[in-house]
Amino acid sequence: MAKQSTGNDRWNLLDSALLSALPQLRALLNESDESASRIVLKHRGHMDWLAMVTTVGPDGTPVIAFGNGFDALAALLALNATVTAGNWRPDRPWGS
Repeated sequence: MAKQSTGNDRWNLLDSALLSALPQLRALLNESDESASRIVLKHRGHMDWLAMVTTVGPDGTPVIAFGNGFDALAALLALNATVTAGNWRPDRPWGS
């Protein structure tokens, strides 16, 4: 008889997959400090996705990182590489 998976099993499987595929993003989103980290995915057109993550930098100012790809997963993988490389930019209001 096959073991039925529970909701916890599925969550653990998803968490393990995120840890192996996107370790820096997972770590950033699981930090326990008060920095408001968030990821935004934007579909800009056919095979054009943009992933952005915002957080607070070491000096307390908002920073942002970008990744783009042909689908949502590719954009997240590119974003993970950007975060791993430490390519953060100041998060300025739009148009400034």
